[in-house]
Amino acid sequence: MIEINYYEYYKKSKDIFSIRVELVNYAMNHGIKPTARKFGTTVKTVKKWLNAFKNKGKNNLYNKSRKPKKNPNEMLPYWKFKILDECKRLNDNNKRIRAKRIQRKLEVPYSLPTILKFIKNNGYLKIKNTKRKRIKDLREIKQKYKAFEKIQVDIKELNDISEFFSHLIDFKLPKYQFTARCVKTGAMFISYGYEKSCSNATIFIIMLLKHLKKYGLRLEGNRVQTDNGCEFTTPWNSLKKSGFTKVIEKHNKMIHRLIPPGASTYNSDVETAHRLIEEEFYSYEIFNSYDDFLNKAWKYSRYFNYKRDNSYKGGSPIKIMKKCNQNLDHRILNFKPILLDNYSNFYQKYFLKYGT
Repeated sequence: MIEINYYEYYKKSKDIFSIRVELVNYAMNHGIKPTARKFGTTVKTVKKWLNAFKNKGKNNLYNKSRKPKKNPNEMLPYWKFKILDECKRLNDNNKRIRAKRIQRKLEVPYSLPTILKFIKNNGYLKIKNTKRKRIKDLREIKQKYKAFEKIQVDIKELNDISEFFSHLIDFKLPKYQFTARCVKTGAMFISYGYEKSCSNATIFIIMLLKHLKKYGLRLEGNRVQTDNGCEFTTPWNSLKKSGFTKVIEKHNKMIHRLIPPGASTYNSDVETAHRLIEEEFYSYEIFNSYDDFLNKAWKYSRYFNYKRDNSYKGGSPIKIMKKCNQNLDHRILNFKPILLDNYSNFYQKYFLKYGT
């Protein structure tokens, strides 16, 4: 009578080793045929595991891997040598190693994944930085900046914010927000305009830089970064510099940097400020008049710079600025928003001086 069905146990159990130990022990004490009947298997199976135990002991009762000891499709030593020689030549000459290029040049008769794996296993392909690693590296770079060493400037359109649109129409509010943000501290400075123009952008940067200098900031060598919009620079086929650039570079001895076309992530700090002010101010506040709008905008900018903690940067702008030990007046963060269109005549002398 069958007491243990060896094959059923083999199919269902993850611990086949233990049943084989029982089988061998029973066979040594009671014989092969009684064991075959008890375990519901064949005499041949019992002999197989009994002999395996006698030859190498208990360890020989485990399942053996069916993986072939030698891969018939393994790359031949000749091609390994050729590929490694080419990789060494490229590496010594500081050239980029590309598996596809090596495959074509040497006419290697193996698939691209096989070549790529071989090159990678031999340490010739650098592992690309993950997004988390790139963000960490970028944070470390930003930590080394001084306060206001790098300022990002951009323009935000306000007429596409549904919660704000009715106020914009009712009180004839400006359509554009001109924003500057310090990369180190996260401080935000804003003003407004009815026109998205180079003249308004230039007035904004003049007003902001005058404000920063008033409270003791040395601007020489610091950077202002913008996108390639016509408000900040001249067309691609022009060799001249815009009024915005001239005010930064000639009058204030700073550097104007343009981000690569379409690379909006380069201005991520100011873009983040745009997202935050839309969520916390434009889509939240209720405005009763034009003056009420400007007053609340000034109030929000003070809140943003003096009280609002930024977990990414590690505190509010005022706290980060104080940690920089630059002895800057705290009033430097209190920049009152203005309507830039009203100042075009007042700053006409600047436009004439810099040829704008």
